[in-house]
Amino acid sequence: MSQQISVSPSWHQATTLAERIPSLNVAALERIQGIDSSKATRRLERWRSQTPFSNDTYFAQRLELDGLTEEKLFYLLGEPVEALYHRLANDPPWLAEFLTSIYQSGVEQPAVTVEKKKANDASGFLEIVRPVAERSEARLREKLSSMIGDQTDLPFTVADLQPQLKAHLLMQLIRLINRTMVLELNVARMQGNLSGETSEERFASFLERIQAPEHRLALFEEYPVLARQIVTCVNHWMNFSVEFVEHLIKDWPEIKDLFTPGDDPGTITEIKGGAGDSHRQGRSVIVVKFSSGFQIVYKPRSLAVDIQFQNLLTWLNERGDHPPFRTLKILNRETHGWVEFVKAQDCSSEEEIARFYERQGGYLALLYALQAVDFHFENLIA
Repeated sequence: MSQQISVSPSWHQATTLAERIPSLNVAALERIQGIDSSKATRRLERWRSQTPFSNDTYFAQRLELDGLTEEKLFYLLGEPVEALYHRLANDPPWLAEFLTSIYQSGVEQPAVTVEKKKANDASGFLEIVRPVAERSEARLREKLSSMIGDQTDLPFTVADLQPQLKAHLLMQLIRLINRTMVLELNVARMQGNLSGETSEERFASFLERIQAPEHRLALFEEYPVLARQIVTCVNHWMNFSVEFVEHLIKDWPEIKDLFTPGDDPGTITEIKGGAGDSHRQGRSVIVVKFSSGFQIVYKPRSLAVDIQFQNLLTWLNERGDHPPFRTLKILNRETHGWVEFVKAQDCSSEEEIARFYERQGGYLALLYALQAVDFHFENLIA
């Protein structure tokens, strides 16, 4: 990071409560006249209005977990950011990483010609995080090249994986920045900072404006929590992408033996990340598609329960006269696993419709007996 960059105290507004507590001491509390009492009162009331903190006992227990008293919390909720800035010894690591991305080694990056987009095309907002995304892409490319090396028996190359994994990152970043950027676009419009006769031209004007590092910096100083979330998102994406590829490389021989015995699955043509809710630092289900049409599902958790459920279905199929339950091939690797891809299909006859609903009744009875949860429509495949 360039030595010319001056870190404003406003960035420290993104410091979490847990990070603020250790540096809070008696000396800080003695400066209580420096806090904004009305702001602290409003924030404390907001805390107390949340269930179960309206209960005094529960609220006291919550404070005790972090070694806090209500007096200390009141101070933390109302202290000026300048006091926090001087109280913390060092700038947070995420901030150094963010600023380094915006100012690559202190050298401003050349402007990029912004492709004219429709005024409602949110992908244009990604220009605000382009330096961060490009830096993370370069880091991932280096890691993948080191992992893959000169292996030739894999169904992919770094060039195959990079754009697929990047698409998942951009999707996450759009979700993070979209609302803020819509607001900022409207502010720029109302202030007369956009040029152009059409909505598309004004949108392009906005995207070109935010290319300048000083404009990026000013915007994120106003939204430091968003800047921190972006860094967190990128780092989680990086770690999960590396983890996924490591697992794919290590498990590939067993994947072929179990899911495509005797057949060539071909090369990877698509990696669809975010196929389920994100958990554990950005990990989510991934669907991998190959040139042969073969698809497989990666799950970043143990599939031991899934295997036991398949065993139960097999046991029931062997003993009942009901339409048999569909069973799936599963490769469990303890920390993660691979599952046969199931494609939704329509019924083509009344007989199939009757059999479908009879089977659904069987599933309903089984899940009820197991006291199963989370089987809403988004988690079911017809």
